[in-house]
Amino acid sequence: MSALAVVTLVASGALASQPAAEHTEDPLVRVRAISMSPSAMPGQRVEVGIHFEIADGWHTYWPGQNDTGFGTTIEVKAPEGVQVSGPHWPAPKRHVAPGDILDHVHEGSVTPIFYLNLPQGLEIGSTITIDFDLAWLVCKEMCIPGWESLSLSIPVTQTDAPPQTEGRILAEARARIPDWRRPTRIQLDGSTASITRPGATAIAFYPDEASGHVRDLLNAGYAEGDTLTLTVEGDDPRLSGVLEVWRGPDQPSTLEQITSGAIAAPESPFE
Repeated sequence: MSALAVVTLVASGALASQPAAEHTEDPLVRVRAISMSPSAMPGQRVEVGIHFEIADGWHTYWPGQNDTGFGTTIEVKAPEGVQVSGPHWPAPKRHVAPGDILDHVHEGSVTPIFYLNLPQGLEIGSTITIDFDLAWLVCKEMCIPGWESLSLSIPVTQTDAPPQTEGRILAEARARIPDWRRPTRIQLDGSTASITRPGATAIAFYPDEASGHVRDLLNAGYAEGDTLTLTVEGDDPRLSGVLEVWRGPDQPSTLEQITSGAIAAPESPFE
């Protein structure tokens, strides 16, 4: 494994200094930047990710709508000429706390993905460095903010390199990310959408920050059966987020990016 392609850091500072927190001997969140390949060629599209490992029993927050915690943020700085798409987040799970508090969270581990389009004119033998500034909130019976800065350096070479072992982590994350480039258009009848997926045994909706407020999301955002009915509040109702559909215990769920707004054509650099 190339030391240039993978950087491992332990979240410290605020996390390690909380005497009341459990798991005081171990960090609550470990983060590292990973790349599908240890090097890249000029003009290549490179898949990278930020891998979060979260302590057992704790969770971080999806950057969509939540009743309490703030979503994890990632700011990216790339060299001039490098196009960046992302972060593209794996779908969360619903987390209901006492008092009917609904959040959308990640537990165990999560890896948001970025795609880098490298310019054709990169010099062979040079290195591109991508900087990431992270901030998150990790919670159990208490909540602790955390932050970290990472750098990922990728050598520029003449030949394509085989995937690293980190490719498995990225593939698992990719399987939980809906195709954001081709969202499904949802038609609202006034302020209400009735979403049917034939053969579904259950459906859940995870609203992102662009979505209007769904009335009684705690109960309306999940339904057993093949139909989910959502009513959006406000003068300018719109739906935006992720739909997860289950079709039985022996089948993996499917994910859709949905919107009630206009759908733009995908950008060609990230086709």
